[in-house]
Amino acid sequence: MDVSIFLAQFFGLYISITGLVALWNYRNLIEVIEAFEQNIILRLMVGMVLLGTGLLLVLHHNIWTNDYKIIITIVSWFVLLKGLLYLLLPQGAMSKIIRWTAHTPTLLIIRSITLLFGLYLIYIGFF
Repeated sequence: MDVSIFLAQFFGLYISITGLVALWNYRNLIEVIEAFEQNIILRLMVGMVLLGTGLLLVLHHNIWTNDYKIIITIVSWFVLLKGLLYLLLPQGAMSKIIRWTAHTPTLLIIRSITLLFGLYLIYIGFF
């Protein structure tokens, strides 16, 4: 199986499922995000995992074409960037970003957009 198709299937399912859960249960998700903001050790651990995962993805799939592969590449770079931000940003700056994303309209808009990308990747990966 082509790596791009596999990643389209994986990211499509992952983004769609987490997007649906976030839209369905956004009040609990906001509480989780706010608790995450306060836990510096957890943020550093998640940052390390995201950094490693992002590096693997970017090193293996850094394909800048005019088709679905660019979405996978951009998602891979976002994973890497998110890991770096979790590790490098000071607590105050990170708290502002986390609080902004936990704001209900922002969260719903972001998750709705990512859900559309996830559904598109499912379509590409499986059909």
